[in-house]
Amino acid sequence: MSGAHINEIIGRVDVTSIATNHTADDVFATPAGKVLALFDFFMLVFGILGNSIVLYGSKKYQAINIDRISTTLIEHLATAEILILVLHNLPIFLSLIFKSWVLGPILCYLLAFLGTMPFVVEILILVSLACYRVLVIQQASRPQVRSSEWKGESLRFIAILVWATGCAYSAILMFGVRDNYAQYQPLRFRCAPANFSNPKYKVLNNVLILCVIILPMVIIVTTNLFILFKVTKFRISRDLASLEEPTCFRLVSFYFSRKRNPQKSPSSGNTVLTISLICFVFVASYTPLIVFIVLRSQRDYIPQWFQIFFTHCLSLNITLNPFIYALTNKRFRRFVAERLRVDSLELDHAL
Repeated sequence: MSGAHINEIIGRVDVTSIATNHTADDVFATPAGKVLALFDFFMLVFGILGNSIVLYGSKKYQAINIDRISTTLIEHLATAEILILVLHNLPIFLSLIFKSWVLGPILCYLLAFLGTMPFVVEILILVSLACYRVLVIQQASRPQVRSSEWKGESLRFIAILVWATGCAYSAILMFGVRDNYAQYQPLRFRCAPANFSNPKYKVLNNVLILCVIILPMVIIVTTNLFILFKVTKFRISRDLASLEEPTCFRLVSFYFSRKRNPQKSPSSGNTVLTISLICFVFVASYTPLIVFIVLRSQRDYIPQWFQIFFTHCLSLNITLNPFIYALTNKRFRRFVAERLRVDSLELDHAL
């Protein structure tokens, strides 16, 4: 990168917004600011460590006991979530600690636009997981159909398409209109695009948000509701047909029906539960962002507490996902327990 390019990037950053940070100072001076910094620290540690364990255990030991296609998508999801923590949460944490933007104008500009890429990848991977699960359930109701979709080249193509779409989203934000510039936003403790006074950029941004955030979230919610409906309907109808207890007892003993009818793969129920939980936790984490988008389109002023709230909610699901895998997957729990035991024994021998 030449000096002219560096100077051009620096010229596209609102340096005044970096130097003027009174709001962030005020926030950090309060007990709530210190709680936010502690919250971000634990989110970084548990998020990066948890998703790294997911990647390591899945790739080397097949520690997640679900179908291979869903596992591969979860590995891509964990990779995207680590990138989110590094590109989004780490700058926020540093801004809280140092009470200002300390990474310089070049990183301010790059992170404002490129930092959106892993968020888009995360959303599209969850869409892929949900749609694939719908496909599996539909095929289960029609056993005569060969389940050859999404294998081999198809899965690789989907993974490449998802990551390429995330990169394209960031590139469109950066180069879609002329005179883009970034601005440090003290209420959100991070740099973000600041071109909303430009009508073309506003239209472009709204179209991108609709295509890569709103519509995918609608797809995620509807597909998971459909999955839960189909699975619940199938299992209740199976139980009512196979058991001879009174109807009320069958419904009360719904949990035990899986053990009485072993024809269903034991991991398929875990797959549905795992994917549904990570999708619904994701929707809960992103709902404040949707509210923020709606409020920003209707008013100029948005309360300070809400901007801080939605910024920290965005990556809450990232920290929770490894715990969801451990909760719903016995093999993953056993892998984590064994690794902890081995590491403690090695430490004892070293001491």
